[in-house]
Amino acid sequence: MLTMEQWGLIRELRGHGLSTVAIARRLGCSRTTVLKHLVASGPPQYSSRPSGTKLAAFHDHLRTRLAEFPDLSTTLLFEEIRQRGYAGSYSVLLRYLRPLREPKESKAVVRFETPPGRQAQVDWVQFDRVEVDGQRRTLYAFVMTLGYSRARYVEFTLDVSTTTFIAGHLRAFDYFGGFTKHILYDNLKSVVLRRALLAANSTFNPLYLDFAGHYGLVPRLATPYRAQTKGKVERTARVVRESIYAGIRFTSLQELNVHAIRRCNELNQRPNWTTRVPPIDRLDEEHLTPVEGRPVYPNFQRFHRHISRDCYVNFLQNRYTVPHPFAGREATVVLKGDGLISIEVAGQEVAQHPLSAGVGNVIEKKEHLAGLLASVRRKNQALQMRMESFQSMPPAPAVQQRDLAVYDTLLEERE
Repeated sequence: MLTMEQWGLIRELRGHGLSTVAIARRLGCSRTTVLKHLVASGPPQYSSRPSGTKLAAFHDHLRTRLAEFPDLSTTLLFEEIRQRGYAGSYSVLLRYLRPLREPKESKAVVRFETPPGRQAQVDWVQFDRVEVDGQRRTLYAFVMTLGYSRARYVEFTLDVSTTTFIAGHLRAFDYFGGFTKHILYDNLKSVVLRRALLAANSTFNPLYLDFAGHYGLVPRLATPYRAQTKGKVERTARVVRESIYAGIRFTSLQELNVHAIRRCNELNQRPNWTTRVPPIDRLDEEHLTPVEGRPVYPNFQRFHRHISRDCYVNFLQNRYTVPHPFAGREATVVLKGDGLISIEVAGQEVAQHPLSAGVGNVIEKKEHLAGLLASVRRKNQALQMRMESFQSMPPAPAVQQRDLAVYDTLLEERE
């Protein structure tokens, strides 16, 4: 079946002198089809097949059922008429029912405007698996939005652990210059382990509670199945996907987060859709509790490890160097929430490395191995000197050698 464009092209090519065979070859159709449309008096006329003919026999049944039970689902009605012999498609039924259903009225809601400095909203945004630092990993974004100003902070991560979650808060506090009294969460495992009907009866994550107590934060849990209570951060999640992450090319998590902060700075200087004021202009009105002068929360985890004789520590399927004097010692790896690991021996930090996002990687510092090589060279020099001293010693006296017949003669004399 040729389209109108193809029909016009046939006649146009014929006008340029092309043969029937040449036109058929160019359009990928038969010579008979070309001839048919060349001799036709006008463009092809195609009539659409009447739709819904298979469904017509069930119109009365469907209208009766909807009049009696207006909320019956299309899926259930589809199963009913299939049992009665309907052989058509689900989409035909869906199109037929749409005008028959009464439009549902959306419930009116009162917009909740947060007073300055009162509340922030926090959530995770999950993305597909991407290649980061040479490994395919699931990507996440930590999102914090201040309720009054709508100022946003976004940070990409490779996990949703409580340590990473708290680290996101700490960096968001630094970004905004302070924090709000309350923070609203969507029942995240990083905050609440078991959500009860009443938020006060829920079981909270003890590590998060320790962090919240350090800063005097009051966690608020969003009402289940009520998206309006966390609309600001959900709008920010959409902004993250469409205005921060979309179209960006990156090779490392650090590169992606540099881009995220740059975009946050730009977006926070643009007028907000609701307030019509740039978030940066309302940030001073938030009167946030400052973080300056307050002890930083010690957000880290500790792991016992053994330092190998070649000065490496294995951690999360990667190898990290340690200064050579500590080879063979017991060590503690401190996983911090700032993307770094610290290696301690006897309570003293002896090395620090960026946490590798992949597996099977070797993270080295040249000064660690340079000391090892120098130590090996010194040992080799000492061994060489010892060998040279042996070579300079006078030769040992020759050992007297006797014929075995001498011993036979002595034995005969003794007998």
